Amino acid sequence: MSLFLSTYENRIDTKGRVSVPASFRDLLPKDHDGRQKVVLRPSDDHACLDGVSMEFLQRMKERIASAADPFSDAQDAYAAGIFTTCVELSLDANGRVVLPVALMEHAGVTEQACFVGLGDRFQLWAPASWERRQQELFARARERGRIPPASGGPA
Repeated sequence: MSLFLSTYENRIDTKGRVSVPASFRDLLPKDHDGRQKVVLRPSDDHACLDGVSMEFLQRMKERIASAADPFSDAQDAYAAGIFTTCVELSLDANGRVVLPVALMEHAGVTEQACFVGLGDRFQLWAPASWERRQQELFARARERGRIPPASGGPA
């Protein structure tokens, strides 16, 4: 399984287009028309966007379906919280997407966007906001020490 790795900063043009990093594009499958697509949604926790593939969303759908009765309020809450905020975007021939204004406003991105790889997904941040968040995460990691070992594995 390939992973979204590293951090990239790309310019947003006056039309709201931003180039998805080539290494991220390589992980996005093509649809039946041969177009690559990415799904963006406002983060529930931060002023950034979550970026995922349709396959990732399919796995989320399966997890939600197994967690609750399909006609329950819990199922509706999970599904609405995830799927209603998603925007599916097609990449153009140059690997760019047009960011919807509402998503740009949520993330506070105007001229630059920072793509942050998080393994099976990525986030899109305003560069200054990402720098602050990264410092918070690094500080928290230093406070907590090493990553805990897998259960039963060596420390």
